[in-house]
Amino acid sequence: MRWLLLISLIACGSDAECTKHGDCPDGHCSYRRCKPGIGNDGDRCDVDSDCLKRHCVRSRCASGDRGAACYVASDCGNGLLCGVNGCGDDNVGLGCDGDGYCRGEGVLCIRRQCARRGGTNAACDSVEDCLANHACMDNTCLDAEGQRQRTARLAEENRKHAARLAEENRKYAAAEEARMLEQSGVKPVRTAEKLVHPPGAGQRVRTATAQGNNRVFAACRVDERLVGGGCDRADVASFPSEFSASDTVGARWNCNGANDVTAYALCAKLP
Repeated sequence: MRWLLLISLIACGSDAECTKHGDCPDGHCSYRRCKPGIGNDGDRCDVDSDCLKRHCVRSRCASGDRGAACYVASDCGNGLLCGVNGCGDDNVGLGCDGDGYCRGEGVLCIRRQCARRGGTNAACDSVEDCLANHACMDNTCLDAEGQRQRTARLAEENRKHAARLAEENRKYAAAEEARMLEQSGVKPVRTAEKLVHPPGAGQRVRTATAQGNNRVFAACRVDERLVGGGCDRADVASFPSEFSASDTVGARWNCNGANDVTAYALCAKLP
């Protein structure tokens, strides 16, 4: 009988197999073995009372000191907060739905996560997410130098974009002018000096007809002088252009802003 009692005591003592603390009346269950006393840091636990420092974090005893593992603020002692890096002075890294969920100096709810005000290149949604003297540009916190570089880069991008638009507009305008000059029977300027006035005496009438709601003009050649002009409709603006203060050589007669209108330019051959 005494041998059976001794065996029973040994089975319930230190290093006996266990699955819960109740299997170890004089100690605690750690890694399926009974250990003496209350659990130390790292020992398996079920509730805070299973641990010497009264912090059971995810089934393991923890100290609750700075840097110790934690899941909620109550896992930390001495007024420390629980953050992604363990117990400390803030709860950086935890999820949030507003700044009221976040604790610690300079800790805000940024993109639904508690985070410190960002320094250079940190993510941001507004300038409030960044440190002082920083701006939030393209969802990135930038210091003064970063802002300068970003502004310069944007200016260069805008300059190139404007240059591309200007070149596209220039090509369109050149094509439109060539079309209207062709309607007026005038060759491009680069070959005009090789042309001769059509045979015969008198003045020449150049004409051009609008296609759509556009300005249309009839143009004299570079070896001709504009002496008059007009439009075949009285309800449109009619005026000369492209001449110097002293002469009308190679000038145009314009008809502005109407469908199906024809411009006329009366051109005289230069002597």
